[in-house]
Amino acid sequence: MKTPSVTGIIVLLSCIAITAENNFTETVAPPSVIFEVLALNKDIGTPKKPKYRSPIDLVASHDSTKIFICEQSAKRIAVFDIESAVIEDYIQLPNEVTGCVAAPDDATLYATCGSEIWPNGFVCVVDVASGKVTSRIGVGHYPRSPVLTPDGSKLFVMNMFSNDMSVIDVATLTADPKRVALVREPYSADITPDGKTLVIGNSLPNDRSTDSEFVSCMITLFDVEANKVDTSLRLTRGSHSVFGLTVTPDGNYAFATHLIGKFNMVGTKVDAGWLHTNNIAMIDIKNRKFVNDICLDLAAAGTGNPWGIKCTEDGKFLAIVHAGSNELSIIRLPELIDTVLTKTDQEEDMQKDFTSLLDIRQRCAVATKGPRALAIIGESIFTAGFFDDVNASMERFEVTQTVTRSRDVYSIGESVPWTGERNGESNFYDAALCFQKWQSCHSCHPLTRPDALNWILSDGPTASQKNAKTMLYSWWTPPTTWTGRRADAQYSIVAGIQLELFREPTRSIAAPLDTFFMGLKPMPSFKLEKGRLSEAAQRGKAIYYDANRVDCIVCHPPPLFTDSRDGKYYNTGVPDPWDGTVQWVTPHIIECWRTGPYGHLGSYWGIREILQELPTHTNAGKKLTIEELNDLVEYVESL
Repeated sequence: MKTPSVTGIIVLLSCIAITAENNFTETVAPPSVIFEVLALNKDIGTPKKPKYRSPIDLVASHDSTKIFICEQSAKRIAVFDIESAVIEDYIQLPNEVTGCVAAPDDATLYATCGSEIWPNGFVCVVDVASGKVTSRIGVGHYPRSPVLTPDGSKLFVMNMFSNDMSVIDVATLTADPKRVALVREPYSADITPDGKTLVIGNSLPNDRSTDSEFVSCMITLFDVEANKVDTSLRLTRGSHSVFGLTVTPDGNYAFATHLIGKFNMVGTKVDAGWLHTNNIAMIDIKNRKFVNDICLDLAAAGTGNPWGIKCTEDGKFLAIVHAGSNELSIIRLPELIDTVLTKTDQEEDMQKDFTSLLDIRQRCAVATKGPRALAIIGESIFTAGFFDDVNASMERFEVTQTVTRSRDVYSIGESVPWTGERNGESNFYDAALCFQKWQSCHSCHPLTRPDALNWILSDGPTASQKNAKTMLYSWWTPPTTWTGRRADAQYSIVAGIQLELFREPTRSIAAPLDTFFMGLKPMPSFKLEKGRLSEAAQRGKAIYYDANRVDCIVCHPPPLFTDSRDGKYYNTGVPDPWDGTVQWVTPHIIECWRTGPYGHLGSYWGIREILQELPTHTNAGKKLTIEELNDLVEYVESL
């Protein structure tokens, strides 16, 4: 399998033409193209595309002497020596690193690799002593959160966008060809100390957005010995973005960070958890049940976008980093568990209780920008900022039973200035830009795509539900709302800052977001075979482009697969009890394999469902055989 950088060079070489008549090589592309290709692929840094670090995971060695810093954008693992407090080595990887785990003897690392450009994933087996990749194991689409059994015999890998899990036999370094199907976008995982139960956080709801009584994320419990899913537990209604998960040292409970969207509230304000609360869900592993949802916010101060979460080894504390509000929560774990169990017995719903943690939690400001990961060694909590490119530092917090702390700051690299695009990316995830830090743009559009919820963001008699849209290509496919109320992405960004973040939309906030949105790229579909359309998808493409057979191409013409720029609106026959409007803007369908549910209400789950059940949307359901319909769906889901 070629590495991305080699593939980039092959693309470059394809730009060279040999002119036989003159017997010389004529360069079609300028010499700088090779650097542009490598920069786009994040293999080298340039002034336009610097090489950022983006720490996505921090992993402590078992002997407590090192921290392995997974630098996602830099495609490497930095080895930080705790005693000397310096980076002692870099382990370069062939693609972006999304997580790693150390073998019990610390001699080997297993690093998951995949990116939005090259999502076909693999696990790199790394010899720590030499810093070399000794083997690669193919897994699923955009893998992450590798978890080893305590004895080091099995490795589990979450394949986020193929919605499944790879199970790897460590002795033979082979993955079971039959992957384990999971709910939707598995992002985080942890295992009980006895190695019997793997707990998995599925980051997005797998429901129609109109199923408002149920729409929520799920936590999956996987029976390791039986090698099968035991159960999946539904979290609080409106939950999404499960990005952190940890199991307590006694193996009794799991805690998962997530948000709860108040999608049934009109978005007239953001304070007091009106639109979002930032929470941790508590799962009873032994009894296979969801216990309660604990609010991490205060009544007048949100803790936007909780992400990484871990327990201290002695079980005294639970630590959580808040990527949006740049904070660290340190909670006395035994008292937290007692509080939750007591309130649950009293049938109290804690999802919006702003007082539960007042006496048992300390909030610490984090200087690094956008922390998503943390590592714990003894009483030391380490964290690094995903967007801390200028300071390039890692912080250490010390905790004791009284939850006092001191802080050390370590240099982990050279300062890299922000480009406008990187500044905009940081703004997108920054809840500090929101009034009282309740939410960020990412809160409703996780990872720039939709949260699978409906929202009521306009006021007055016309207020009605609309499904969150992907930000992908929003700059290039105006207007940007279902009704066309916002003319383009630039206007939407300004309005979003004002109406969803409740902040003055200054140029310093809005302009970088413009640049960031312009640069968003689609991720290749997991339906592709080695980057190409499958045979079924090729047949489906022929059907799609034949306007005499089906009408898909009429409203969704290439290259952007929408006619929205032409100012056209359509009645697609989607029943809407909340809105009398019948004319809607055509959404593009690029990357639609990732962005369900569908329709302006999110009332349809699959592409097939729309084709078969909405004759006012398309004639494909009536004109195609089942086999032809299968091929058409395969093509659309390959875009």
